[in-house]
Amino acid sequence: DELAEGLDPLRDQYDAIVLDTSPSLGYLTQAAMAGADIVLTPCPTEGLDFASLCQFWGVFVEMVYSFRTHSEKMGGSFNKTYDFVEVFLTKTKPESDTLAAVIKSWINKAFPGRVYERGVPESSIPKAASAEMRTVYDLCGKETASGAYKRYKEPVDAWVDHIASELAQAWRR
Repeated sequence: DELAEGLDPLRDQYDAIVLDTSPSLGYLTQAAMAGADIVLTPCPTEGLDFASLCQFWGVFVEMVYSFRTHSEKMGGSFNKTYDFVEVFLTKTKPESDTLAAVIKSWINKAFPGRVYERGVPESSIPKAASAEMRTVYDLCGKETASGAYKRYKEPVDAWVDHIASELAQAWRR
């Protein structure tokens, strides 16, 4: 696979290589998932997003099955495994939002043991940063002094710490 070949020389230079692909199963996403060791899938607590997530994983499972079947027909074995696969909740709503709570329960039932429970809240902060071609971490001054910034950044930091911990466990294996 061309993507794996292109990334191979970088593996010695970096601890982790992050590929942020579109939420589709186009060639780049398929190649990224075939070469990945970890898969993180964001999901807002919205009905259509949950349906898209389920459809995405259904198609992905079929794709992996077809790789395995094709490999076996060719006399090989396709033994792809992942260090961890996780869904993380984004654009979460307050606990008082009943519909969002129902959708969160659906996500947990559909992906048991694979959901990072602490969601990243819906906020104007990432939209503002993105509009300026910056990240949330690039913001400074009065932007970072606001309560909204702190309410958004704290769960993002916690999620990053969680992923770092998961990576450390995977590397020890």
